[in-house]
Amino acid sequence: MKKYKWIEIGFEIMYEYTPIDFSTIELRNKFIHIASHALCIGEHFSRILDRNNSIVDKEKKYEKVAELFYWTGCGYEAMAQFEQAINSYSKDLEISEKNLGVNHPDTAATYNNIANVYDTLGNYDMAIEFYSKSLKIKEKVLGKEHLYTATTYHNIAHTYSNQGNYEKSLKWNNKALLIREKELGDNHLETASTYNNIGITYNRKGDYSTALCWHQKALCIRENVLGNEHPDTSVSYNNIAVVYHNLKNYSKSLEFYDKALMIDERILGFGHPDTATTYYNIADVYLHQNDYLRAKEFFEKAFSIRLKILGSNHPDTVKTHDIMENTLKPYFDKMDGELITGGG
Repeated sequence: MKKYKWIEIGFEIMYEYTPIDFSTIELRNKFIHIASHALCIGEHFSRILDRNNSIVDKEKKYEKVAELFYWTGCGYEAMAQFEQAINSYSKDLEISEKNLGVNHPDTAATYNNIANVYDTLGNYDMAIEFYSKSLKIKEKVLGKEHLYTATTYHNIAHTYSNQGNYEKSLKWNNKALLIREKELGDNHLETASTYNNIGITYNRKGDYSTALCWHQKALCIRENVLGNEHPDTSVSYNNIAVVYHNLKNYSKSLEFYDKALMIDERILGFGHPDTATTYYNIADVYLHQNDYLRAKEFFEKAFSIRLKILGSNHPDTVKTHDIMENTLKPYFDKMDGELITGGG
């Protein structure tokens, strides 16, 4: 048997064994044990395909290698290991561009995946660059009314909202919403995702009543379809809590944050960026209630995760650090001083 056949057999085993579901901590832990092996054998088999022109069904085999890189990227993204996710998606992209062409829908999907990670990392210019590459293909090949095209409209809207460009965000959200409501109806999860996007943008604009309306529409769909213990439902709980927080209804805000936190810690784990977001938001409520001790506890939890996962230069890490240094530290330094001097 030729040497490459043994590599192919190893690849097929790894292809079948690599998880494609990362919804629980157990599944994500299973993935992380084999991820580096999956990448290694995928790279090795890809080089064999590049060098050997006599291999039968090369195109299908390239597709399987690209798929392995794709799922590895998804796994790393679910584990919040974002640099590794970009590395895996980039390997997928290299094969897709070479074997499918730069105008293939699968190539567009990979551009989209890379853009998602850059958005999460706060590199919004790179996210827009890759979303635009994806959109150019989708509009050309699938048309401007296709659901896959709507997904990219939705993602571009989310990034513009993160950048603070709210009018552009609403413009792209409306393009996505028109397609999704027409094609999927107003009780579909993808429609709920756009409702959620719009709610976030209105909240950031300071239009809290409109934001609450959109978030409640999203939550209704997610609870009905996914139940009240799903990470996407947690996102809606969190976003509604944010609006109540901005309305200074702190007890209502903490009620929804607690619902979100129970899901985040159980499903995503204690070290996930979404869990960190909930810790941060709860801390901010306590800060506004002048409960500095509880605020410090939750800010420290959020900062620890963000520093480890997102890095020291990410906007969320910087924001958390600044609050701890400029607001909490002076307060506790003052309290310590008063205890020493007997002041107060």
